Formats: sequence, structure tokens, C-alpha cells
Amino acid sequence: MMTPEQIDEILNNERRRKVRDGEVRPALITPVTANPKDQKILDRAASGDTSVLPEVKELLKDPNWVRQMGSLEIAARAMLIGEAAGDNLMVAEAVRMRVKELRTELQTEDGLEPCYLVRLTVTRVIHCWLGVHILEAMATKKQAGSSAALAIERQLASAERRLHSATRALATIRRLARPPNARLTVTGSAALTVRDAVSG
Repeated sequence: MMTPEQIDEILNNERRRKVRDGEVRPALITPVTANPKDQKILDRAASGDTSVLPEVKELLKDPNWVRQMGSLEIAARAMLIGEAAGDNLMVAEAVRMRVKELRTELQTEDGLEPCYLVRLTVTRVIHCWLGVHILEAMATKKQAGSSAALAIERQLASAERRLHSATRALATIRRLARPPNARLTVTGSAALTVRDAVSG
């Protein structure tokens, strides 16, 4: 059985081969910094240069770099917004603002501080919401009945299923995360939370 060090060496050799043969795959996230020294490190890392790993690890001691480079949900959201807005800065900014509003609405809907799972699922709901509406807009630009239109319709149906699944998951997680004093009780025909009943 190979040791972790031997496995790392094999992977590093493969990366070096890809750099040599020009087969490096670009990352979904393109790191950029105003610091020229750090940018050189980022550029070497992006090219697959394994000799820069010690410097990369040094940079990643700063949690801001970890959040910026490791938060793939930010990259996914940026790509979705870019798909909707293209190069139109006003549309891009308006969509970002609407996404921020929607996040606030979804996370504070029940009046409780959102736990990590709620925040995670809200992100999923928002991304699915963006995907559905992007595909709906794209469908209007295709000739009805064409192969391109039918392909988008299939993608849209799949995106809608993902959105419904995400919203159901959010509802379930929110229900399970609700503290005991927020469980529903029924007085007459009115359903109130225990907290509301006490405060009322």
C-alpha cells in the first residue's frame, strides 16, 4: 500500500506533466488581488505549478483567502448572475440586490435566528430560483417546437424539480430546527405558537 507521501508525489508528477503539455484545467474561481507579489503566487498556482504550494499554504493562513477561494457557492451564484446579466452592469447589480432581498426574506421568515443548515438550504433555494428564471427567459428566445426550445424545456423541467426539492428541504429543516417553545398549539379555531400565546 502506498503512503500518503507517495500518492502526493504521483499527483504532483501528473500536475507537472499537465503544465508541461499545456493541459491545465482552469478553476471555476479566478483569484485576483491588488498585491503584485500575491498575484504572482496566484498565477503560478492557477498554472498548476506545484512548487508554489508552500506559498499558497502561507496565503491560506489568512481566513479571508479561505472564504474567498473556498466558497464555491459564491462562484456558482456569480456565474448564474453572469448568465442572466451578460455584460450589463445594471442588470447584474439589480439581480444581486434581489438575491440579497430574497435571502433575507427566506432566512428570517419564521422570526428565528437561522441555523447553518437553514442558511445552507436558503442558498440552494436561491440558486435553483435563479436557474429556473434564467431558463424561462432563455426559452422565450427560441422558436417554439425547435430542438433548442425542447432542450431548454427539458432543462427547465429539471430545474423546477430541483427548486421544489430545495424548498421542501428548507421547510423541513426549519420545522425541525424550531425550538420547543415555538410549537403550535390550538385554542379554539386559532393556531398560535406557545410564545405568541404567552406574549398575547
